[in-house]
Amino acid sequence: MCRGDSGQVLCPRNLQPIVLQKPVDIKTLRQLQCAIIKGNSKKAAFLTEECLGENLAPSVIIEQGLLKGLEVVGQKWKTYEYFIPNVLVSAMATKLCLNALSPALKPKGIRPVGKAVGGAVKGDVHDNGIYEVPMRTLLISEILHTIISHRSDDKPLTLEAGIVRVADTLDMEEGRSRIPFQEGKIDIHSVSAASIEQISIEKGEDKPIRIVVKMSNSSGIFQLDELLKNKLEGSGLEIYVDIDASIKGETEKKLIHTFRI
Repeated sequence: MCRGDSGQVLCPRNLQPIVLQKPVDIKTLRQLQCAIIKGNSKKAAFLTEECLGENLAPSVIIEQGLLKGLEVVGQKWKTYEYFIPNVLVSAMATKLCLNALSPALKPKGIRPVGKAVGGAVKGDVHDNGIYEVPMRTLLISEILHTIISHRSDDKPLTLEAGIVRVADTLDMEEGRSRIPFQEGKIDIHSVSAASIEQISIEKGEDKPIRIVVKMSNSSGIFQLDELLKNKLEGSGLEIYVDIDASIKGETEKKLIHTFRI
């Protein structure tokens, strides 16, 4: 650990600099930051009590511990290192810390600087009066599981998650495929994506659901084999879905004129 010219303590990676007017041991504050970043509620509440035991002012604990930790959480959210579950657990850890600080604020007669007002549309899912905690927890878990398992490397555990996974894959008409490709670059990804002209969902014969894919060029098979097939396998819908792909028209559409290496 070292100090900069401004008096700031230079912290390790993922921690925010702590600025204090009086020289104190900042070890506990740094640990509190880490606990908030990791969403460790029990440890964060314990460290808050330790900070109070070290006679640190509640305002210092909030500004240099809790808020500094939440700043890192916000940065990780922006860079896609953290997702909704990570943010939620960090917020829950912060709430426990504020509960622990509440008794220390009242005896000193500290007045709030203002009021924060939040609102929700009546009947909206954010209205806490709609769902009790058990049901709300279940809904959040189901939704987050659906979001995470729509990727091809995760396996859905519910039929609903499997439906979302396959439905997301079907949004591939005329170059809107989920397989990433560089705009303007001629390769199998861009050519095959451009060849998918129409996708429709119909009532099946052998299976309940029939997905019909119309292609302008046979290169579209790559999209079906590399994307749709991978998403369908492991989705739980394999026994319910048939895929029927064909080339639209009598001749294939010419997608490229020349190809050079």
